[in-house]
Amino acid sequence: MKVKVNLSESNQEFPVTMKSIGGIGKDGKSAYEIALDHGFVGTEEEWLESLKGEKGNPGTPGRAGSPGARGEKGDPGEPGAKGEKGDPGEPGEPGAKGEKGDPGEPGEAPSVAEIVSAVIAELPQYNGEVVPV
Repeated sequence: MKVKVNLSESNQEFPVTMKSIGGIGKDGKSAYEIALDHGFVGTEEEWLESLKGEKGNPGTPGRAGSPGARGEKGDPGEPGAKGEKGDPGEPGEPGAKGEKGDPGEPGEAPSVAEIVSAVIAELPQYNGEVVPV
């Protein structure tokens, strides 16, 4: 039988010819049976347990795995600290007309002198004197 062998490091292929020599052989001994032949005393379970060594040192961390699926939404967090006072907002729309207020207290009537002074103040003046219009 002819096969090709590819060595990954060199990336080269080598033709190899394999020949079948003889027929199928008989089953051999198990590793446990060989251990018994070499002096092990105990059951197969005890032999398997004896193969475990002492706990070794931690290995180097592996590379990061790919991101997992997105988890479900969590519970709301605690309220945060109170923020700083913001800038004043824009003036709002005028409000609805209010109800009519209560009548005010009666005021004092102006004196005749006050009325005459007010009228004179409104008249056109010429060099400080009242000018007929």
